[in-house]
Amino acid sequence: MEIISQAFKNDKVLLLYKCGSYAFGTATDKSDEDYVVVLRDFKGLTHLSHGKKEYFIFGLEDWKAKQEFSDQLDEYFEIFNDEVLAFPYNILNKDESMDELIEYYKSKFTSNYKKWISKAVSYFRFYYDLGDINKNMYHLLRIRHMVDNYLKTGSFSLELSEKVLNKILNFKASTDKEAYRTEINGALIYLQNLREA
Repeated sequence: MEIISQAFKNDKVLLLYKCGSYAFGTATDKSDEDYVVVLRDFKGLTHLSHGKKEYFIFGLEDWKAKQEFSDQLDEYFEIFNDEVLAFPYNILNKDESMDELIEYYKSKFTSNYKKWISKAVSYFRFYYDLGDINKNMYHLLRIRHMVDNYLKTGSFSLELSEKVLNKILNFKASTDKEAYRTEINGALIYLQNLREA
């Protein structure tokens, strides 16, 4: 947090929360610590690294655009919007003025889930078609599991079954990501069909 205070000493932190693998329950001892920071007066978005800590910094309006799946942001910043489902447990710092927005975006996630799927399919399909099975494609396995559970239960949860979690951890640890190509493509096709249904 000190790096944020130094870099944005004339601004106010409205919200700071864990994102990435620590929010999704898929962290390993090699995982970076990822955080989203929402600032009151900052315009746009930026990224800061400090050791193993990664900060994704948004002005308030840009963070709201992210939560709305606005086309003004790169899909990369929106495919992890399910991090709001971890609220309030992943929140480290919060101004009271954010209370209503936090509850609003958490409750709105379900009605936006097809936008979420669409962004994920578009983003990951681009890299898959280039022939690249990269390390963050484990999110496709996670998202497929979440959506499948939602269709069965009617509610979204970040909780992963032991089977899916082990599969994800094995994928992350594997030096041969290519071995997962068929399963990754299956998750893409599954989500793509839901998007188009």
